[in-house]
Amino acid sequence: MTITTPTNARELGLTFAQAAQNDPLAQEIWVSARRDGAHIWLLIQQADDEDERRLSGLLDVLDERFPDADFQLHILNPASYTIDLHDVLPRDAEKIFSRAG
Repeated sequence: MTITTPTNARELGLTFAQAAQNDPLAQEIWVSARRDGAHIWLLIQQADDEDERRLSGLLDVLDERFPDADFQLHILNPASYTIDLHDVLPRDAEKIFSRAG
């Protein structure tokens, strides 16, 4: 089953946000839907490769809850970009989590 509707992409994103909300590196989570499935955009504080691998492990909750869903996680780390991370997001991405403060 391919996730193609914004509602399903949003549900995946909200589930991921629940898993990531207590991680201090997670700053914002956005979602978008494409023909190839849902895309989850995780904007983080500057982190190293080990931190990014750990954050990728949060996808386990999606694999368990939505075993037939097609989704991709994009970790946007300021250490990897020279532009504002928001400029990387697709125009139709919806913000579903933002760390207050």
